[in-house]
Amino acid sequence: MKTMNKIGSKNSVRSPQQVRIVAPARLHLGFVGLNSGKSLRYGALGLAIDRPCFNIEASICSSPMPMSDRVYRYVKAVKQYLNTSDNIEISVREEILSHVGLGSGTQLALGVAFAIFALYEISVTPEKASALLGRGKRSGIGTEAFHSGGFLVDKDSVDQGCRPVAIRIPYPSNWRIVLIYDDRKQGVHGEREVAAFESLQGFPEELSSRLHRLLEYEVLPALKAGNILSFGKGVTSIQKQVGDYFSAVQGGRYSSELVASALECALQNGAAGIGQSSWGPTGFVITDSDKSASDLVRMLRSRNTGDTLAFEICKPRNKGATLSAEPVEATHRVRKSA
Repeated sequence: MKTMNKIGSKNSVRSPQQVRIVAPARLHLGFVGLNSGKSLRYGALGLAIDRPCFNIEASICSSPMPMSDRVYRYVKAVKQYLNTSDNIEISVREEILSHVGLGSGTQLALGVAFAIFALYEISVTPEKASALLGRGKRSGIGTEAFHSGGFLVDKDSVDQGCRPVAIRIPYPSNWRIVLIYDDRKQGVHGEREVAAFESLQGFPEELSSRLHRLLEYEVLPALKAGNILSFGKGVTSIQKQVGDYFSAVQGGRYSSELVASALECALQNGAAGIGQSSWGPTGFVITDSDKSASDLVRMLRSRNTGDTLAFEICKPRNKGATLSAEPVEATHRVRKSA
């Protein structure tokens, strides 16, 4: 991700600018360790994808501008850190839906933060920004997806307020991911999510050891070798065991029965791997090409005659968020804000 050079004062801008950030969604592919208290190395695994994304514009303006509550919360936190009273406009041109398992909270928080930091030409690490905004404590996947993209595995420990990533591997660029959406549902979030993790606590030692073996001896070697069948099989196995562990909270292995049915259908029709991202309800299918992904979507749409599900074909994203900045006229033009 492009960063801006740090300058002496936190409150000065050389010239009015408009900054644009494009931040990718991420798949959370499950936990292999969950604060187990054991000497296991890894926590969660995930993948950055090119769609959907946040497309955020930021600029300094002459008067306060309206914005959504969650955007305002992040703007306020960054302004307090910078000790500035400047009026900042944030416009969200594209967005990742909230509470569907694609990491919208972290990507929006970091997108807003880095856009504002760029306006002031201040460099900051994604980890520091995450800690400032209260992100990345349970999983570092979203933070590192924003920073560098790729296939990611974080640690089963928290370091300086944010969980660090231990492994990053580029995901084969020709492989595709089919997302399956159920617009009727949202995943577990907020206080209910906090309560869920508190009630479940850590994984049993036997489960965590089994999941670590799958990651280290099947998923990672297969990904490095470009073996999509072994990779997909390993991810599917992790997903099933983790889904069963969380089933009491989310109402089953997957949070949407319709998505679950579509995933099993995809697996029976040759998909390399399946699963649910985070708490769902969004499901994902691992395929080896544009053609196999398109054929799969066509088949799933034909059986989903009630239009209750939606499908999207995504590419892996092996780079992080992108930033661009350009001068704007000194007299700020009012634009429709988020």
